[in-house]
Amino acid sequence: MRISAVVIVFVRHHGKILFLQRSKERSYYAGKWQMVSGTLDQKEWVEDAALREVREETGLHGTIAYEGKSFEYYDEKIDVRFVIIPFIVDVDTPTVQLSTEHIAYAWIEPKDYVHYDCMPGTLEDFKAVNLL
Repeated sequence: MRISAVVIVFVRHHGKILFLQRSKERSYYAGKWQMVSGTLDQKEWVEDAALREVREETGLHGTIAYEGKSFEYYDEKIDVRFVIIPFIVDVDTPTVQLSTEHIAYAWIEPKDYVHYDCMPGTLEDFKAVNLL
């Protein structure tokens, strides 16, 4: 089993959260919806990783509004234990420039995530930043 430290970033604009659909070419969970996320680079501060992932995946720049409670999640499908570090990052514009990691995006009310085919653990992610 592999262990991976990951930031999950709720990009927020006027109360709505940015949801991203994973590319169909992704090696696992292709086509599923998620928030901005990514692994930490070696010796990288978690706050820096959160803002870097927002820039890389959306082209947006923002400020950290909240750091949620970190937690662990084991994904049996891929045999990885994730240490999740959740953030809320506020942005000034809703104009997104997707990276090749994603094929679509939507700005949603937090409660509406249930209408999307999400990555496993999405409810826990929302709870960790007190959005649900």
